[in-house]
Amino acid sequence: MKRTTRLLISDDRGDGRVSSAGCLDLEDAGLQAEAEARDALAAVRSLVGAQQLARAADLARDALATPLHPSDRIRFALVLSDVLFNLGDTVQSMAVAGWVLHEPELPESSCAAAQVGMAGVLLAQDDVDGARTIAESLLSGDSRAGDAGVPSAIGILAFIAWREGRTADAMGMLRATARRQAQRERVPSRHHTMLGLAVMLTATGDFDGAAAVIDAARDDIARSDGTWVAAPAILRGRLYLAAGRPQAAADLARAGVAAADLGARILVPLARLLWAQCALLRGDVDEASRQVRGFRAAPVSGRILFASGSYTYTEARLAAEQCGPERAIEILADTYDDPSGSKQLFMEEPGAAAWLVRTALSVGDSDRAAAVAACMTQLAADNRNETSLVAAAAHASGVLGKDPASLLLAAAAHVHPWASASAREDAGEALAARCDASAARDALEQTQHQYVAVGAERDAARVRRRLRRLASLRNGRPVSGWTALTSTERRVARVVAEGLSNPQVGKRLFLSRHTVDFHLRQIFRKLSIHSRVELTRYVIECDPN
Repeated sequence: MKRTTRLLISDDRGDGRVSSAGCLDLEDAGLQAEAEARDALAAVRSLVGAQQLARAADLARDALATPLHPSDRIRFALVLSDVLFNLGDTVQSMAVAGWVLHEPELPESSCAAAQVGMAGVLLAQDDVDGARTIAESLLSGDSRAGDAGVPSAIGILAFIAWREGRTADAMGMLRATARRQAQRERVPSRHHTMLGLAVMLTATGDFDGAAAVIDAARDDIARSDGTWVAAPAILRGRLYLAAGRPQAAADLARAGVAAADLGARILVPLARLLWAQCALLRGDVDEASRQVRGFRAAPVSGRILFASGSYTYTEARLAAEQCGPERAIEILADTYDDPSGSKQLFMEEPGAAAWLVRTALSVGDSDRAAAVAACMTQLAADNRNETSLVAAAAHASGVLGKDPASLLLAAAAHVHPWASASAREDAGEALAARCDASAARDALEQTQHQYVAVGAERDAARVRRRLRRLASLRNGRPVSGWTALTSTERRVARVVAEGLSNPQVGKRLFLSRHTVDFHLRQIFRKLSIHSRVELTRYVIECDPN
């Protein structure tokens, strides 16, 4: 942006004063510069509305490189900080916001916008303490923002409360924030509040409430610059997945990826996470793997609306399918070592705690399994009015204790269809282990219908295999010990006992690595052992051949 100022000096009268013509030229130049700044800012905002964020950022940077009136400089910087955040460049976004806060005579609204922007970056980077400090400063009046940042500060504290496992506080504060923001004519971040509330309502099973909030957020985004236009579709897909409609969810995930790639790239990880979860539910491991690679490559700061732990959890579920439970536990080591740091994960993924317990038990790690179950029990006790958390706690504890009664209670209480089916499947397994074949068959048959209804094809196939095993029990096959093994399982056990690795076993027996992994897990379960060393000893002592 070019600015020129001409001073015409006249000494005709010998007094060295600036002529009136010179004053007019100076005033005209200032007016022209202001007009140019307004036009450039309008162009930046127009590019944002057209989802051309990279070009908008470049134009804002160019403007900031020229002499500007302080008020114009602040406006450009705030827009640039917001655009950089939406592009996923949170480091530069925070740097620009911090620069704004060092401006003297900063208007209250601009100060609030900069501080709220910094808090959002800190939340995206999992710096909860830093975001809390800013929010509390805005509420206490210690900052230069006055009352302008109060609604957003309450919203920030609501997101923090959610991460800390305080569901009622979180949703209450977000509803209060939404009401306060509704009283203002223009609140650029209003849809962030509503989208966060939609995530919480979906997690707690209020699907109708979540749908209404998503609709309101979509309308608000349409009235604003439209930057987050992909977000309502992604969160509606999340809602569909939770409600048992994975195909509709996958369609919205694909659309979300396309829309976010063109605009707010910070939303790309959310869309790819949803896509990966839909693929896992359908049993499409290859597609899930592609989407996991996709969200790994996207800016990690995009992991802002869902728990950051959801990404790790999804990677671990994929790893369990591809490499076995040991690799899944490696990926989730931090969660196992400090379950209390993953409360948001356990709230947003109703089956996660039970899955972690089951996975730890599958490799004989009862201590880690017990730690997760205890954390889930405490989380439910702290939120005893949230049915979804009470059900998840009963589910995790039931898996730990192999307690059919707790598991059937969880299956009935879960408001999320897939989690309900998972709990009933665990109940069927526990009943079979207690030799109650009739009750186990009833539970598993109902489970199979539930999985089919929610499109969980891989899970339904697994239950069908378990029902076939139950049928063999009616023909007299034991449920445990060497004689409980199928002929294939015995062959696998003998080759493993020779010291071969799973890939070597697969090559010897013409089985895939995945199939060998599956048979080995079944062998360990039926023989009540937890290591290859124990299996070798068992084969030597018990194999009649």
